[in-house]
Amino acid sequence: MPRPVHRARMERLLAGAVALVLLAAPPARGREAAPGAQGGCPPPVAAAPGAAETGGSSPVSLPRLEDLGRGDRRPQCLAGVRQAAAWQRRGGLRLIDLRPAGEARREPVPGAVRLAPHALAQRGSWRDDRLLLLGSGYDYRTLDALCEDLREAGFRRVRVLAGGAPAWRAARGLAADGVRRIRPSALLAEAGYRYWRLLDLDAEAALLAGGRDPARLARARASLARKAARLTGEGAPGAEVERLVLVVTGDGGGYAALAPLVEQAVAAPVVYLEGGRRAYRALVRNQLAIWQRRPGKQGGWSPCEYL
Repeated sequence: MPRPVHRARMERLLAGAVALVLLAAPPARGREAAPGAQGGCPPPVAAAPGAAETGGSSPVSLPRLEDLGRGDRRPQCLAGVRQAAAWQRRGGLRLIDLRPAGEARREPVPGAVRLAPHALAQRGSWRDDRLLLLGSGYDYRTLDALCEDLREAGFRRVRVLAGGAPAWRAARGLAADGVRRIRPSALLAEAGYRYWRLLDLDAEAALLAGGRDPARLARARASLARKAARLTGEGAPGAEVERLVLVVTGDGGGYAALAPLVEQAVAAPVVYLEGGRRAYRALVRNQLAIWQRRPGKQGGWSPCEYL
């Protein structure tokens, strides 16, 4: 019998809450579990190279921007745009727009039903329909979990569109409304996926900030083209997902001036990091500080000691 989707989600949230409570609990005196003794927990690992720039040594390593695209995670529930278009031609495809309301209003998908993720499970009459979930194009972690929950609840023909609503709109010649941005916290959640490609344009932003005379514009365009060419020469991240290019500058400034040049030079979908490299590093420093709160122990603590 299918497990109700709200029950599956509640179980997932409860497990996460228990883990957070355990991790936040102060250490008991004299309680020092041997590394690897609890549930196959690995010994604390050294921080990744360059960790000093994100808060010093720590038993936990978080991905640097330079590590984007080196993860091994891949979304498990994807369908490509061409496959989805074929389903639509045959009829019976329901497009479900799960983006935030403001984003869906700015860039609507014709024919899509706008729903909040939790409301989709209540559409029991759709269990036998083919459902295509449309996100923002980079929120695969969230949509993968939702797809799994829906399948457990009896929605057997649900898939997630690779590239999300932006890819569906682009395939139909609908222009994007401004620069697509991603928050540092959302990027950190998705950083383990292998489709990311980093495009650091701090130097080009500085060139354009000094004035848009023809010489500066030409230098910025040539430099950007060289960096974009290196991106296209890298290995493909997987058959189902296009490369997703992340544009960053030092402080998140200059995106409006860079966007027309990026559009000319980069064929893959592009998102811009809110607050730039500085905001992402601040988020990582704060996260590492949480993991390091263990009084009286050099170098922080490992969650494996308390689970």
